[in-house]
Amino acid sequence: MDFRKVIEQIRQKDPKSLFNLSQIRGVEETLQSLPSLEYLGHGIQSICFQSGEGFVVKCCMKRKNSILLSKKILLSTTQDLIQRGFPILPAQSVLYENNTWMVYTQPMCRVMERVTLKFCLRVLLFLQQMIETDLRFSDIYYKNFGTYQNKFVLFDYHEMEHFDTASNFLITNLYSLFKLLGYRMGWNRHQTDGSVVSHWDEIVSNNFGRSMLPMELAELLYSLHQRNIGEIKTHLQIAQDYLKNNLCRDVCSYRRCLKINQQDLIELNYPNKLYQMLFQLIDQREVEIKTVYDWHAAESGAGLKLAQDFPNIVVTLGCHTPEEVIGTQEVMDRCVIYNTLLNTPELKPLAVMRALNREQYDLIIYGRIVLDLLIAGKLAELPRMIRSQVGKVCCLEVPMVGDYELGKIQTQIPAATCDPLISPLVFRTFLQVNRVRVNRCILMDNNGSGEHRMRKYFFWCS
Repeated sequence: MDFRKVIEQIRQKDPKSLFNLSQIRGVEETLQSLPSLEYLGHGIQSICFQSGEGFVVKCCMKRKNSILLSKKILLSTTQDLIQRGFPILPAQSVLYENNTWMVYTQPMCRVMERVTLKFCLRVLLFLQQMIETDLRFSDIYYKNFGTYQNKFVLFDYHEMEHFDTASNFLITNLYSLFKLLGYRMGWNRHQTDGSVVSHWDEIVSNNFGRSMLPMELAELLYSLHQRNIGEIKTHLQIAQDYLKNNLCRDVCSYRRCLKINQQDLIELNYPNKLYQMLFQLIDQREVEIKTVYDWHAAESGAGLKLAQDFPNIVVTLGCHTPEEVIGTQEVMDRCVIYNTLLNTPELKPLAVMRALNREQYDLIIYGRIVLDLLIAGKLAELPRMIRSQVGKVCCLEVPMVGDYELGKIQTQIPAATCDPLISPLVFRTFLQVNRVRVNRCILMDNNGSGEHRMRKYFFWCS
C-alpha cells in the first residue's frame, strides 16, 4: 500500500485537506507489514484501509479536542464509553504513533445501506445518552454508522465535547438524517435524496424542517438550537414516541410464521420443533456452521431467527415474490438483522435452484422444497441439488401420502411422481440410492383432520 500516494491523491482533490506528508515514514512501514490492504476512504482526520484478515486499519492525524492524543487516551476512553453503554465500535489495538500520526485497528462492520425508522430511533437514544452524560459526538450522520454483530455502532467518534457547547454541526447532521428518512418514507414528494449533508443556511431557511418534516422532529431540531436542556428532553421524548409509533410490528408476508415482541426479538409461531433442532445444531457445535441458506424464508422464519440469535453466521434468505422481499427487509430493519443476504434471482424457485448451484452452504433449510419440485415435475433433481449445494447438512420438510397439502397436488400431477413419498422408509431409500446420506428422520406432525391433516417428517441429510 503506497500511503504517500494516497495522501497526494486526497490533496489533489481537496487542497485544504489536513493530511500532509509530515512524519509518515513510520506509518508507511506499519502499513507495509500488513497483508492485503485495500483503501476504503477518508474523513477529516482519518484514512481507512480494509485488511484481508477482517479488520479495518485507521491512519489518523492527531488534533486537539480529540481522543487521538495518545494510545492510552484512545484505549481508555473507548473502554469507558463502551462501559457506559455508548453504541461505538471499539478500538482493538494501536499499531503505531508519533507526534503527528496514530495507526489503530477496529473490527470490520457493515456500513449502513439505508436509513430506517429503527436506525433513527437508535440515533435519538444515542442523543439521550449524550445529554445524560454531558458528552457530545457531533458527527452522527448515517455514513459514520455501521452494524456490528447486529447492533448499530458509531465507528468514527474521535471528537468529543461537552453537550452544552455550540452544536450547529450536530443539528446539521440530524436534519440531514431526518431529511433522508423523509425521502424513504415519502413525507414530502418534493424532497430529494438528501444523501449529502445539508448546509446550515438551508436548515434556517426551512425553519428547522417545519415545512418538510413531521413537527415532532422539527421541534426537536429547534430546541437543540435554543440549547434549553429541559426543552430538548421534552421534545426528544416526543420525537422518540413518534418514531416508535410508526414502527411496523406486523409484517404481512411473515404473519403466519412469526411475530416481533416489544424487545424486537423474533418469536416463531410454528414449527418450534424445527427451530429447536437448528438452534441445537449450531449452538452446541454438533457441526461447525458459518453459512446458512433458508430456501423459503417466509415459510418458517427460521433463517431470520437464526441470523438474530447467531450474529456471527451469515444467512442467505430465499424470497420468491416481491412482497416477500419487502417483508424480509422490513423484519431485518425492525429487528436489526444485517448478517444476511437476499437471494432473489428472477423471483422464481427454479431460477433460485440454478443460482444455488454456484455455491455451497454449511446448512440449507430446504423446508417445503419437495412440494415445489413436485409441482415443477422435478423431484428427481432433489438428490443432485443436495449433493451440489449442501456443504455439511440440510433439513427437508417431507410430506407423505395422506398429507392434506400433498393430496391437493396429487390431483394435478402423474400418480407415479409421488412414489418416493409412500413412506419415510421409501423416501430414505430414494435419497440413499442417489448418494445422499440420511442422518435422521423425525416425525413432524401426524394429527388433525380435513385441511389440517398432516403427515410430514423432517429429514436431516448430508
